[in-house]
Amino acid sequence: MTVHVSATTGCNLGCTYCYENPDRERSENWAKRQYDIDKIMQQLKFFKKKHPHETPGLHGGEPLLMDRDDIRRVFGWINDNYDGTPHIQTNATLVDDEIIEIFKEHNVGVGVSCDGPAELNQLRKASGEVEKKRAKVTDKMTQQTHEAIDRMIDEGISGGVIVVLSEQNAGTEEKFETLLEWMDYLCENGWERTLQSCHTL
Repeated sequence: MTVHVSATTGCNLGCTYCYENPDRERSENWAKRQYDIDKIMQQLKFFKKKHPHETPGLHGGEPLLMDRDDIRRVFGWINDNYDGTPHIQTNATLVDDEIIEIFKEHNVGVGVSCDGPAELNQLRKASGEVEKKRAKVTDKMTQQTHEAIDRMIDEGISGGVIVVLSEQNAGTEEKFETLLEWMDYLCENGWERTLQSCHTL
């Protein structure tokens, strides 16, 4: 069993295929107001009684939209109450020095959602942008994600990448080869890779 704590359905991206797409245009402040950290901690304690050996983690939406102190509180509690490693699933665009330190301090396993290099990652669009600007913004977001992955590898943070296959990143032999080369690089640096079911978008 895998337990995800989804504090918010808000996100700073607008992935075409996301099942939570209606909440993608919401603001970061809205995302932080959406959850009650005390209720989350209450539910974690309740779950611990029922399933004492299933280590929970943070999911979303984009969980790094949570207040940083709340992220510390959740991971700190998991560290204190479970033998397993806490985890998070993120697009990694908000990873900075503070988040790196949180991950290291609490030994967090990081799952990153990214569909490949910039030219293959066009379904992960930044929200709130008109169509003609989307490609440029998406490229910037992809660069931020890749820089975060490289930084986490350098810092010795364990993790993996979830890739959603589509016509955009695997529709031709050339695209698929480019994708596999990128994923091989991750594996060579100790990160895991997971391919999700194909989309025809």
